[in-house]
Amino acid sequence: MMQMPIHIPQPQRAVLRLSGTDVEGFLQALFTNDMSKLKDGAGLYSALLTPQGKYTADFFLIPHAEGLFLEVDDSQKDKLIQQLTLYRLKSDVTIDDLSSEFQVWVHLGEAPDPEFSPVVHYPDPRLGSLGWRSIIPAMTSPEQRGHQEDYEALRLTHGIPDCARDCVVGKSTAFECNLDLLNGLSFTKGCYVGQEVTARIEYRGKIKKRLMPVTIEGPLPEPGTPVKSGERVVGEIRSGLGSRAIALLRIAHLDEAPFSSGDSESKIIPARPDWLRLE
Repeated sequence: MMQMPIHIPQPQRAVLRLSGTDVEGFLQALFTNDMSKLKDGAGLYSALLTPQGKYTADFFLIPHAEGLFLEVDDSQKDKLIQQLTLYRLKSDVTIDDLSSEFQVWVHLGEAPDPEFSPVVHYPDPRLGSLGWRSIIPAMTSPEQRGHQEDYEALRLTHGIPDCARDCVVGKSTAFECNLDLLNGLSFTKGCYVGQEVTARIEYRGKIKKRLMPVTIEGPLPEPGTPVKSGERVVGEIRSGLGSRAIALLRIAHLDEAPFSSGDSESKIIPARPDWLRLE
């Protein structure tokens, strides 16, 4: 029997629209991914870094007849609009906040049902196992068949960071956020904000830390709790649910696992999903 898809609202996600004759070139010079890869029916995962190559925000870009939709965490929306406005200068680019007009849903299993009447829908470009995403009118009230915990469990099982919670603005690198492994970073597109530093890290192969999934044996530690190997701090817990979490860990110490968590008795066991390459 075919399993029914699970539809999950994402009220923490905001929707922007970028339009104008200069949009693609404008974003090509700013974002980490290659805007020439944008095509109908497919989303593009990308991010904005600081000039020093540190994480600012990550988001999805989706082509539409009325412009380019940008789906971002609501906590990052205002700052992102401010930065895009600052960089825009005299470019023909209009930035509209459509968060009150549209909502974001995730669909696990299959593409959205016709009842959703999505304005756009697309498979998650980071990992196929994460299902589909859609932007639908805010007044639409489709039947809800799942809860945010369902999506959190899936995300954590596959070890996918929620960068709005798992990365640190102005501190995390693109590699710590796994942008390079989750189709969010281009090494061939040319210059963008933070590109020089990012390319240098890639060239030298000096990636010391990664966000990665861990299994927790014991109570789930609070975000920010140190992860230890003996008395040595080798990482930090980020988001989690139940017995799974995302942790920022030093790659050189992974062979010392299992780890402990702060002063608690919880055991931290790193996992290495197929997509997570550490060499």
